[in-house]
Amino acid sequence: MRENIQKFFQSEIDHIMRTMQGRLCYEESNCNYLAWALSQAGDGHHLEIGTLHGGSAILVALVKRQYGYEGDVWCVDPLDGYYMGTPFEFPVDWESKVPVSPEILMANLEFFNVADRVHIVQARSDPLPAELPERFASAFIDGDHWGPAPLQDWRNVKPRVDGYVIFDNADLVKHPNVWAATLEAAADPEWETILTEGITAVFRRMA
Repeated sequence: MRENIQKFFQSEIDHIMRTMQGRLCYEESNCNYLAWALSQAGDGHHLEIGTLHGGSAILVALVKRQYGYEGDVWCVDPLDGYYMGTPFEFPVDWESKVPVSPEILMANLEFFNVADRVHIVQARSDPLPAELPERFASAFIDGDHWGPAPLQDWRNVKPRVDGYVIFDNADLVKHPNVWAATLEAAADPEWETILTEGITAVFRRMA
């Protein structure tokens, strides 16, 4: 099964990477695992913490469209630069050199014809903004990777998700605080570990 998931939605991921402005953070099949988890989550809203140039939000919207799932994508990101306010802040995305801004994000959403299903909340994730829906079928935690932020994102998100929570950058060496958050998720009796591969960890709420 792992080998099949590693190529899940590959053509769509390749197309996003080739044509979007900025960068889709794609490494160790993380976007394939995200797309697969969304295919399992079914109907309902999706919450994304950390959006950058919108690549993963576009992918989620395309998965929902492909499967005919109801629900929209809600993105929470201050969109004021690359990890501004952390020890790793930079005025623009460090790799693509493209600004992290609402204008770039909206241009990408419109290019892929998903702007009608993706809502942008320009804010930090703690506390979760009041304008978000109350319930979600899934959530993707890919915001601030340092200090208490990853664990706080998990604790804020989990009471409001009925299905799947996906962590990006869950690696002990480069992002130990994200790794620590996934350890708490794995020990939570209300959640089960579905997948831990590469830098991705996927958890599902127990029935």
